[in-house]
Amino acid sequence: MIQVESLQTDEQILEFGPYDIAGFHGASIRLRHDGEIMQSCEIDLESACRGVADRIYQLAWTASLSVAGKMDPVSGYFWEWLLAESIEKTFRLEPSKRGATIRALVGELSRLRHHLYYLYCLTSQIEARAARHFLLRDIEKLLDLLEMITGSRYGLGFVRVGGVKDDLSEGFLDRILEQLKALEARLVEHHRIWVDLSTVLHRTQRVGVITHARAVELHWTGPNAQASGITECELRQFFKDRFQIESPQPLFVGAGDVDSRIRARYSEMSDSIFRVRELVKLLPKGHFRNSDAAVLRNNEKVSESTTTLPGARGQIATHINLSDRAHPVLLSSSAQPLVDGVSDAIQGEMIEDFQLILTSLDLSIPEAAG
Repeated sequence: MIQVESLQTDEQILEFGPYDIAGFHGASIRLRHDGEIMQSCEIDLESACRGVADRIYQLAWTASLSVAGKMDPVSGYFWEWLLAESIEKTFRLEPSKRGATIRALVGELSRLRHHLYYLYCLTSQIEARAARHFLLRDIEKLLDLLEMITGSRYGLGFVRVGGVKDDLSEGFLDRILEQLKALEARLVEHHRIWVDLSTVLHRTQRVGVITHARAVELHWTGPNAQASGITECELRQFFKDRFQIESPQPLFVGAGDVDSRIRARYSEMSDSIFRVRELVKLLPKGHFRNSDAAVLRNNEKVSESTTTLPGARGQIATHINLSDRAHPVLLSSSAQPLVDGVSDAIQGEMIEDFQLILTSLDLSIPEAAG
C-alpha cells in the first residue's frame, strides 16, 4: 500500500557538468529540487582547472605575470596587477609613479569591460535582446581601446614589474575620455531599455536574495556585497588611499536580489568612468617603468608579504612566503565565498530561475579553484 506522505513530494536531484562558460569553468553541479522549487545546490570544484599558483613559482618572477592573467578569462588583468605589486613588495622595489597610475587606469577600463560582459550574460537569461545588442556594442568599443593600449583584447599581458609595458600618449588619453563620455550617456539609456522595464523587474526583484547578515557571514566583497547591503567598499577605499580620489555619488546599497546586483554594477561603472577621468588628470610625467631583472636579483628581499587589490568581483590577495619551498605563492579571491552562497540564493526559488541566479552572482570557478 502506498503511503499518502510519499505522494506529497516530488523531490529530485539533478547532476550536470562540467559546466563550462567564461567565468564558470569546469564545475560539476548537484541541484536538489522539489517539483519546481529549488532546495539546495552543491558545486564540486574537483573537475575545475587548478594549479595556477603552483605554475607561478615554477617560472622566473618577471615571467610569472602572464600566468597570473590566466586566473580568469574576463578579468585576468587584476591578477597580473596584483602579482606585480606582490613581487615589488617582496623585493622592496618602488614602481614608477606614471606606471602605477597607468595600471590603475587600465584596471578601471578592464572593470568596465567586465561589468558590461556580466550584464550581457544576464540579458541572455531574461531575453532582453535589444539590450544585448547595445551592451555588445559597448563591449566592443572597450575591447578596441584595450587592444590599442596593450595589443590584446583579453589576456592583456600589460603589467610589468616596476610599471607597465608601454606608455600612453596625450592624444590617446583624449580618445579614452571621448569614448567614456559616449559610454556614460549610454548607461543612462540602458535603464530605459531594460533595467527598469516591468517585465525585467518581474524576473529580477526579490529573486535570488542574499541577506545582509548572510553576506557578512560569507565575507563577501565587491559589487555583490554592496548589492546585499554591505556599506564597506574596498574599491573606493583603495582609490582614496592610493590616489586621493573619492567618488561624488553615494555608495549604492541594495536589497540582495538579482535587481540589486544589476544596479550595483551600473553604480560601479559610473564610479569607474569618474575615476578614469581623475587618473588622466593626475597622470604624472616620467618613465612608465623603472626596473629590470638585475634589480630583482640584487635587491634585499622580504621573506613574507601579503598584498590585496580590489578586483572586478571583489577583493583578491596574494601571500608570498619565500621560506615555503613547496607553495611559496598563495592566491585568494572573492570567488569561493560567492560559490558558498549559491545554495542560499537559490533556496525556495523556481527552477527556471536557476541560471539567472547563477549568472547574477558572477561566479568564477577558475578563481575559486585556484
